[in-house]
Amino acid sequence: MRRRRRAGEAPDSEPTASRREGGARWAWWIAAGALAALLAARYAPRLTGSFAPRALAAHVALLAEGEAVASDGPHELAAGRAFRLHAVLEAETITGRRVWFSEAPALRLGGRDVPADAIRPWPEASTARVRWLTVEGFAPFVEAASAADLDRFAYLETFHPEWGSGWTVEGVVDPRLALADSDLALRPLGFGVQRWTVRIERYEAAAALTPSERTVAPGAARLLTSPALVTSAVATLPAPLAAVSAAFGRPLVAPAAGLDASGIERIEGWVAAGLAVRGDRLLAAHLMAAGRRVEDLTFEVVELGAEGPRWGDEAAAGDLLRAGGRIVILFRDAGEPGRLDPADLAFDLGRGLRVQRLDRLFLAEGGRLRLDLARLAPAPGGT
Repeated sequence: MRRRRRAGEAPDSEPTASRREGGARWAWWIAAGALAALLAARYAPRLTGSFAPRALAAHVALLAEGEAVASDGPHELAAGRAFRLHAVLEAETITGRRVWFSEAPALRLGGRDVPADAIRPWPEASTARVRWLTVEGFAPFVEAASAADLDRFAYLETFHPEWGSGWTVEGVVDPRLALADSDLALRPLGFGVQRWTVRIERYEAAAALTPSERTVAPGAARLLTSPALVTSAVATLPAPLAAVSAAFGRPLVAPAAGLDASGIERIEGWVAAGLAVRGDRLLAAHLMAAGRRVEDLTFEVVELGAEGPRWGDEAAAGDLLRAGGRIVILFRDAGEPGRLDPADLAFDLGRGLRVQRLDRLFLAEGGRLRLDLARLAPAPGGT
């Protein structure tokens, strides 16, 4: 029961004080909430990042048309076979579980199948961008006369912004070291050696300009010591051009006569690892793949033009053409249809591997181009 205040007695101040204390507490709670919201907005990406999976490694996996599993490392393909490249980020969750972020349907990395339930797409709530790069030799031709010349041998990475920043791209084989004049309209080449790497960059926010973390797949830095770690494709043309087409994209190294034994050994190591080719051996490999020997070949003089040898019956891809000390390998009919003429294309193995018109490789005399032709396939009844 509330006590009645007596005359002259001061008013009871307890309810007023209580209300003031309650209002002060609410003001503090509101201020604290506002501060917490401000801090959350400012530091949420970093706090979230501390619980995000820890990046361990990046990979490039290739998925060829008709296959179900994308894999890293070296691949061999027929020229023209479609394929896709998939970026892969290997990571570890806060609970210690290993996961692989990728859009590939299935993965095999380092020769081992990745568990299907451990493959997942990158979460949309986080921002990641994939930077695609090719890994290619520094020069199409290296003339090695000393150790200093060999010290220049290197592979470089080329960034391809035109491929976008997604987790998967359509695969293209178009080695930069394969030389071809632009007016021949041969790009993308479609055959030869191509290697790829990726940089997977994580950002704290979609508007951020610099990544908070970057994970890089094996690339140029690992290629010379561990070439199998870099994902690659060797796309080959049908026989008889398989051996020579597989060499396009590799630097052609020519050892000089005075190069010492250690220099020769270095070159042999690059050739064995598939990182370089030697022109003299490439021509021998071309003949060997066709079951032919140099001593089996017979050259005859032919005149190129509208009445030149007929493609198929009298000339074909893989045949040899010679003038003086220069020998090239016929590639395809590109001029007068059905006839071997100056506009047809050949593989030149001189100073770098090149696709070129015959009239740009050999000089005509008096407006007529005559060359020595050796058929790769023996003529009926011949050797």
